[in-house]
Amino acid sequence: MEKERQQQIQELCKAMEKAVGRRMRVRGDYDFLSGQIFAKTHQHISPTTLKRLWGYLSSDAKPRQSTLDLLAEFLGHDGWDAYVASLSAQTEKAETAGPHDSPEDSENSDGYEDSGDSDNSETSEGSEAPEDSEGSEAPEDSDSFGAPEDLESPDRSSAPVASASPAPWKRYLWLAVAAAVVAVVAVLLLGRSGGGATVPSQEDDGSPLVIRLGQTFATEHDYLKLFGIHAEDTLWGQRLPHHPYVSLWGPQYHHPNWHNDGDSARLLPTITERWESLNGEADSALVTMRNNDRFIAYRDLNELRLTFMRGLAGGDSLMFIGVYRLDLKHSDYHHLTWQRVADRVDLSHLDYLEELRN
Repeated sequence: MEKERQQQIQELCKAMEKAVGRRMRVRGDYDFLSGQIFAKTHQHISPTTLKRLWGYLSSDAKPRQSTLDLLAEFLGHDGWDAYVASLSAQTEKAETAGPHDSPEDSENSDGYEDSGDSDNSETSEGSEAPEDSEGSEAPEDSDSFGAPEDLESPDRSSAPVASASPAPWKRYLWLAVAAAVVAVVAVLLLGRSGGGATVPSQEDDGSPLVIRLGQTFATEHDYLKLFGIHAEDTLWGQRLPHHPYVSLWGPQYHHPNWHNDGDSARLLPTITERWESLNGEADSALVTMRNNDRFIAYRDLNELRLTFMRGLAGGDSLMFIGVYRLDLKHSDYHHLTWQRVADRVDLSHLDYLEELRN
């Protein structure tokens, strides 16, 4: 039974990788997956737990039922038992259909997204101590190449002299010229870009590709489509494509459950968020536990929020009030304080948002 359960967990891991379009290879992949799980289910599974489940960190501990249930729910099942039942049904269907000529999975054509971390970067990480000393990280397999001196060299004394070959100094001259050209181009490019992803100037240049403080939108779809997002549900919270730790947030001002309070005269330079049950339906212990869990989750997630507040401008419209990040100094286990760190978003230069995270 234990062997069968391990096989089922391995299938679950494969299904998770297919669902997010990314293989779990290096540390950053598990941070990414943890963020994706939280964005969809609003439940937190730490990257360390995921590493143990995938075998990235060695551990004898068995995964909790609640962890398996949550991952199965992420895949659209009612829980772990429902997922196992679907696996059994797939197995019976495959046995009825008979064997296939080609393997089901292909390493080179499975459509997985490159995590952006190369094998070389993983090799360099291997020298670091693993997170929380919970296990040793398995080093990446590296290709072995023979050193130049291992290659068979021709006998230079017996080789004929090629009188038509160019002189060595000419080759060096061409290399020097090529290196100089590359250096000049690099300097010019750095001069234009400022040396990397920099925060654009907050001066208003009137560009239509810039969303500005106080700009209003009739519906969530009106601003989501500017970021290439076409969603039908969970419109109040969507991840920015290619930026898993940046979200588009559409909260309700003075929400009865979440509050979302602040100085409206200044368009909320800070937003205070805390959960309370309506009409005192939940006891104080549950309220405290929920706010405590949210503080830990968002502190670890280090999320950036592009915020469109509903009800601040009157009516049902949404107003862009800036880019926010968690104010760790003024947040605690009872409430979250979000601080505005930028009052405009340049749609043509979204990579700079990563510079604004804590």
